[in-house]
Amino acid sequence: MKRKLKIDYFPLTEEELREYKTIAKRSLIIRCIFFIIFLPGYVALSIEALELPFSYIRIIIYTILYIVFFFITYFIYFAFKPIGIRYGRISKRTSYQYRYYGKIRYNVYLEDIHKSLTKVKVNITKEHPVARLKDKVKVIKTKFGLVYIYVYEYYDEEKQAEKDI
Repeated sequence: MKRKLKIDYFPLTEEELREYKTIAKRSLIIRCIFFIIFLPGYVALSIEALELPFSYIRIIIYTILYIVFFFITYFIYFAFKPIGIRYGRISKRTSYQYRYYGKIRYNVYLEDIHKSLTKVKVNITKEHPVARLKDKVKVIKTKFGLVYIYVYEYYDEEKQAEKDI
């Protein structure tokens, strides 16, 4: 069993908090768009449920599940002010296969404390839609104890070569 990492997070500055809220706002807009797109399917399911026994209970359950499906991760990551932030870089990319579907997880190395977060998801943003090795990331710890990780600067090999010389 892997021991839990004890990482101290720094408080967010005003600029970092503003950037985090911008990401939250974009996420909410995208969720609302998909919520509205799938709304006719939900309405059709609710109309079919009216003919079944205990129809009002089913409709209430369908409504709760429909809303939770779209907005629970937003609530977990963005509803409250985050606890803190750390900076790191992506050190490893691993692909996992689950039946027909695959998922990609990353290892994030926190350079200042020499610790790694393993098998974590790096979220994409509009400014940085692709996560690559050695990209710099921000690790934000949320109120619920989860971490929200996203790329804020790409790794530039040419600049690194100039620094090494």
